[in-house]
Amino acid sequence: MNNPTLEKLVNRKERLEARVKLIKYRTMNQERKNDTRRKILAGAYILQQCERDNRLTAFIQELTQFLTRDADKALFKLPFKSITPTVPAPTQTRAEAEPCN
Repeated sequence: MNNPTLEKLVNRKERLEARVKLIKYRTMNQERKNDTRRKILAGAYILQQCERDNRLTAFIQELTQFLTRDADKALFKLPFKSITPTVPAPTQTRAEAEPCN
C-alpha cells in the first residue's frame, strides 16, 4: 500500500475489530458468570427450603434419579452405578489342562 490514508484506515479498522472482539468476549464471559451465579443461588434456595420442610432426604433421592452421569453424582457424593468392564476368565489350553506324563 502506497496510500498513507488507506494504511491508517486499515490499521484503525483492525484495532476496532480487535476491540469489538474483546468487548464481545468480556460480555459473553460475564453472562456465563451471571448464569452460574443464578444457578448457585437457586440451588442454595432449594436446599434451604428442603431442609426447612424436612424434605432433604426426598430431594436427594430425586436428585439421584435425575442425574445420569456418574461424574455429576460424584460431585454430590451420591451413589452411582460403576460400570466395570468384564474381563473373560483366561482359558486353559489342552497342554495346561492335562498333566505331563
